[in-house]
Amino acid sequence: MKKQPNKIIGLSIFTIILIAFIIIWFVTSPKTYMQPQEKETIGRESFTSDNLDISFEAQTPVLMKDLLTNVILEYDGREIIISRSASDYQTLDEYLTRLIELNNMNVKRREDITIDGSPGVILFTDSQGVDHPTYFVVKNEWVYSMYTIHPELFDDLDNVAKTFKYHSAK
Repeated sequence: MKKQPNKIIGLSIFTIILIAFIIIWFVTSPKTYMQPQEKETIGRESFTSDNLDISFEAQTPVLMKDLLTNVILEYDGREIIISRSASDYQTLDEYLTRLIELNNMNVKRREDITIDGSPGVILFTDSQGVDHPTYFVVKNEWVYSMYTIHPELFDDLDNVAKTFKYHSAK
């Protein structure tokens, strides 16, 4: 019976090393696209992520980092993050229920919406007295989430979600 904890410890160490390797690999090899910053007026531009098979519109000027499982839109150090993860759950509701449970999320309210023709959800979580929205949608067994911690980017985040389009893998 004492060998079971050794297996768990060994598996835990292997998992930590694997995750660290993957993180280091992602951080050191991002594709970065710089949108022109010549204009003084702020506009909207269409962006495409080949890694996540999506497109959306975002405010310019912005720095877009297209990583393997994330797209980061950076505005003077403030970020909107679009991430993709696989799901074994049958529905978005099952996925969200488990996500909320595992992360002890303090969900203040929920809105059901449509994103790219599919059922989506906005979860508003409380952080320092501000309701932070996170948008979720399932496309082709991928769960996409879109969020920011910066209240001044909430309108931009909403626009990203409204213009979000999934492009099936080629």
